[in-house]
Amino acid sequence: MSMWFHLQGAGRLLTRRKGPVIRMVFVALIGTVWCLSGAIWGVGVWRDLDRRAQEMSVDVIGPADSTNTAIKAMAADMRKRPSIAAVRLMSDDAVWREFAQEMKLGADDLREIASVPTILRLNLRPNMVSIDATDRFVRSLHDMYPEATASIVWPRPYVEMLDAGRRDVIVLGGVAGFLSLILFFLSVMYAFRAEIHRAGSDLRVASLLGATASWIAAPHLIVSLVAGAVGLVLGVGSILIARPYAIHHAVWLQTVRVDEIFIWTSFVVVIGMGLSWWQSIITVKGAARKP
Repeated sequence: MSMWFHLQGAGRLLTRRKGPVIRMVFVALIGTVWCLSGAIWGVGVWRDLDRRAQEMSVDVIGPADSTNTAIKAMAADMRKRPSIAAVRLMSDDAVWREFAQEMKLGADDLREIASVPTILRLNLRPNMVSIDATDRFVRSLHDMYPEATASIVWPRPYVEMLDAGRRDVIVLGGVAGFLSLILFFLSVMYAFRAEIHRAGSDLRVASLLGATASWIAAPHLIVSLVAGAVGLVLGVGSILIARPYAIHHAVWLQTVRVDEIFIWTSFVVVIGMGLSWWQSIITVKGAARKP
């Protein structure tokens, strides 16, 4: 019976106060699109940096007099390390073929006048691809395998670019996310609270009749939840409709899956419900205290 009464009250509020409800829907729509777009951008950029990090390789060049046994033993040890994503042992023939393909030369154009050693190519896990971590890894290879390493080559400027990109995502994304969260809280608070303020006299009457704050706030809470749900559905729908077009222009966005978007949406739902309930109770108590 109580729920039926609250639903009837919410229905009347939705009918009589279309303007505030439309504003609440609009705030929920904009807040949802803003929060989800920011999350998609941040996660997509970070995963794209991880993909680029996996493409970075450390080339261990063996000495001219090194034996295949030493290089193979080193390769076998590297395959056991969890920090190594891929290990490729390249013979001198494989090195020449790759060089000729990159330089667009005949396979034997320079083979007669020069020779190359065996190369062990290592691809690291993304968490290992940083200036500090890669430096430590390279020094450890020199110390552990002196007989198999004439030199070790890796693209330091490329790794510096990855480090700078990660710092930008952490700093700029963190600041933007924090400010967006504050703006989302404030906009939802004021938009949803405004609807309850319009019923100030009704709230005081209900309070004088002995109704509890939660009972008085229930119809207004239902209105807030309905408006928030409509705005949320419209926001998520807009994101899903725009997703294929966004991926067409920024392929790295496809790393963010649809199920992840729905998981983040559930967090927005929980936050929105919490804010609606809190604002309803606070406003009802404030109205009941007024003479």
